[in-house]
Amino acid sequence: MAGRLTGVQVGIVNVAGELEGFPVGVVNLTRKEDRRVRLAAWAGNTALLNAGVKISAKKFYSIVYAGTVNLTQDERSGLAYGFQYGYGLPLRKPDDAAREMRVNVDAGYLYLDNSTVFRHLEGTPDRHVVSVRGGLEFVLSSQISLVAGLGLRYTIDYGQSLGSGRLSPLVFAGVELF
Repeated sequence: MAGRLTGVQVGIVNVAGELEGFPVGVVNLTRKEDRRVRLAAWAGNTALLNAGVKISAKKFYSIVYAGTVNLTQDERSGLAYGFQYGYGLPLRKPDDAAREMRVNVDAGYLYLDNSTVFRHLEGTPDRHVVSVRGGLEFVLSSQISLVAGLGLRYTIDYGQSLGSGRLSPLVFAGVELF
C-alpha cells in the first residue's frame, strides 16, 4: 500500500492513492477516478473460450481469467487459468471518448489443466504457457470495447524442462464490458 506511488510497487495486490509510478501485480488498485474494472471475454487459439476481469489503474492493467477448450491439444474438457499484465497506450483520443483507440501490450502466464482440476492424464499432459501479446482496443462506447491482437506463446509440457518448450503464434479477439 502506498499513499502516492512514484517508484515501482511489486506485489500480488498493489494499492496506491496516487499513481505516478509503475505497479507490477496481479491486481493494481488506485483512486476510483483512475481505476476501471471491466468484464472481458475473448476467443483465442490457446484456450478457445476465455472470460475474466480486467482491472486498469491509469494506463496499466491486469487481467485474471479462466478458459476452456484447450486447442493446442484438442482437449475439450480442459480448463485454463491465467493472468496478463500490460500497458494500454492511447492511439487517438478525439473529443468524443467513444472513438478512442488503444494499443495494448501485455505479458502473462496460463496453466492448461486438462480434464479434471490438477489431475494429469496420460497422453494429454498439462501445460504451462508464457505469452506476449499486442492488440488493438476499439472503444465503441463507455460500456463496450472490441479487442483483437496477435502474439507469441511459449508452451512447456508439465514436468518437462524449460528448454523443451515450443514457440508458436497466438491470436485473440473479444469484447470488454462496463
